[in-house]
Amino acid sequence: MKWLAAFGLLLVFAYAIYQMNIYVQFRYQRRDDNDNVFIRVYAWRGILSYVIKVPVVQVDWQDEMLWFESEMKETKGNKRINTVFERHLIKKVVDFILYHPRRFRRLIEKFRTKLLQTKLIVRELHNKVRFDRFHCQVRFGLEDAAATGMLAGAFWMLKGLVSNTLRNQMTSGVCPVFTMTPVFGKDILVIDLECILRIRLGNIIKALYKADKQGGNNRG
Repeated sequence: MKWLAAFGLLLVFAYAIYQMNIYVQFRYQRRDDNDNVFIRVYAWRGILSYVIKVPVVQVDWQDEMLWFESEMKETKGNKRINTVFERHLIKKVVDFILYHPRRFRRLIEKFRTKLLQTKLIVRELHNKVRFDRFHCQVRFGLEDAAATGMLAGAFWMLKGLVSNTLRNQMTSGVCPVFTMTPVFGKDILVIDLECILRIRLGNIIKALYKADKQGGNNRG
């Protein structure tokens, strides 16, 4: 009977894992031309937690070409801006395309398969995601008052579109919060966006299984 009890415990554990909620907290802040992105993935009330801090990335024009310029904050607070790695990477990609066309075509085919799998995962999970929180505060303005008014109209249209899209995916009793504040006579853009979404781990496993099966059928 011990094996039966162990099997029962295994079933209970598998069910608990399948029903476990995964939470994703996303926050984006823009102030004074500084962008900060914070992503936290957690479960079991934060007992399991993983944090991602995305560095600032901008496009810089150098040597008559566009290069990605990344700003990394070090432990001591120093800032380091580096474009050497990005240049080296781009040159490696160009050499790979020119001198290894067959391998490049195989890579493109693999990329196409992964893209189809990703679309399938998004389609499977679209109606399974629930938002526990969605707060967005925006302060914007231009020196031209008329242009600020037109921009305000565009923002309000975007607000209505996002609200309608999220309404059916918000947790019961929770509504998305938007605050749009136009500032006239001044060039300004301040954004504070925070959202917390959740999804069952079982739904993720199911979507990944279907995507992998679809990818196997495409390769066959």
